[in-house]
Amino acid sequence: MRKRFFKICVPIGAFSLFVSLIFKNMTDFTKGYFEGMAISFITVGLIYYGYCLIKRQSSYTR
Repeated sequence: MRKRFFKICVPIGAFSLFVSLIFKNMTDFTKGYFEGMAISFITVGLIYYGYCLIKRQSSYTR
């Protein structure tokens, strides 16, 4: 379950960044929330991919 969550962190972060860039008429708080969430998810996903690279295991296998 945890690996499945880490695998989808980068796409979730990219989607929330896309939403914040598309809807420019959002309030500053909402836009900041989506951008912060995007940065957090992308960072967690990249750390997981780096961990898998160091351990020399595929991040897409169980």
